[in-house]
Amino acid sequence: MAQGRRDDGAAPRRHRPGGHDHRTLIETHWTDLLRTAISIRENRLSSVTLLRRLGNHPRRNRLYRAFRELGRAVRTITLLRYLSDPDLLEQITQVTNRNTLARRR
Repeated sequence: MAQGRRDDGAAPRRHRPGGHDHRTLIETHWTDLLRTAISIRENRLSSVTLLRRLGNHPRRNRLYRAFRELGRAVRTITLLRYLSDPDLLEQITQVTNRNTLARRR
């Protein structure tokens, strides 16, 4: 095996210093993420208040990091779906072209 390469030929996974496994972070805080989402949906917590609270010292706030990692995962899944689904790709391209033409008028 070449130095710095895994058996499958991919580059080794790099973890940030002091970082945690992203999946574990989401799994650990899953109930808190759900509880927060339900509170927003039921208008017991405003999204503005949540962002303000999570924005204070975001590096130390584990719930903030869990939301950030969940958002990254959702964005990645959406992008992969977009790239692998020709019908979705065509639909989004049509809507984008329509919006571009409408703005030019």
